[in-house]
Amino acid sequence: MNSRETEYSNDYTNSAKAYGANSADRAATAIGDTLVQAKDFMEEQSSKAASAIDKAACDASSTMSSAIDKTVSTVNDGIKASKDYLADQNLDKMADDVTGVIKKYPMSCLFAGIGMGIILGNALSRR
Repeated sequence: MNSRETEYSNDYTNSAKAYGANSADRAATAIGDTLVQAKDFMEEQSSKAASAIDKAACDASSTMSSAIDKTVSTVNDGIKASKDYLADQNLDKMADDVTGVIKKYPMSCLFAGIGMGIILGNALSRR
């Protein structure tokens, strides 16, 4: 090889190296940009998910609070009605009411009595 051919060969080699290095730099830059975009996307999605979870938790808390308030109100109304009933009725009237319920629902009352007897028997036998 003469000096001119060697020079062309070296120029070609240097150009190929530069092109290869330039291509590697472009690929690295593209990969880096893609990773940054993926990171940004994941941060955005995780923020949206956290926001949705927070909203669902607030909604559930509000629903539970409403249900608890309704239950407390119902129990208070029942206690008030019981108090009023006991204040307005005498023992004979209450006995007549219990007899009326037993006549109207005999099987339910029988099973309720058996259940109460079992519970009372277990409670007294453990003492």
